[in-house]
Amino acid sequence: MVARRSDLTACYADELRRDPAIDGVVVVDLGRQVGVAADSTGSSTLTACVERVLAPLAGSAVASVPIRFELVAPGSAGTGTTPADAAKSE
Repeated sequence: MVARRSDLTACYADELRRDPAIDGVVVVDLGRQVGVAADSTGSSTLTACVERVLAPLAGSAVASVPIRFELVAPGSAGTGTTPADAAKSE
C-alpha cells in the first residue's frame, strides 16, 4: 500500500477537481481480485480509480483495507488531501 500512496492521492486530487467537497472512506477488499467493499464518498469515479491503482496487488494478500480521503483546511496540522495511512494496516 505504501508504494501506491501517491497514486491514491492522485485519484483523490482528480476527484477533488470535479467535486471540491468530496471526502469519505473507501474500503477495499484485497484477495484474488481487488474490489470495493464499501464507499462513503459516493463517487464511482474515485472508487474505479482506487480499484485500478490497487489491481496489481491482487493475489498478494487477503485483507479489507479502509482508505480515508479527507479534506484538511490549509494551514491545519493535518496531512492534506492524502489517503489515510492505509499502509499502517500492513
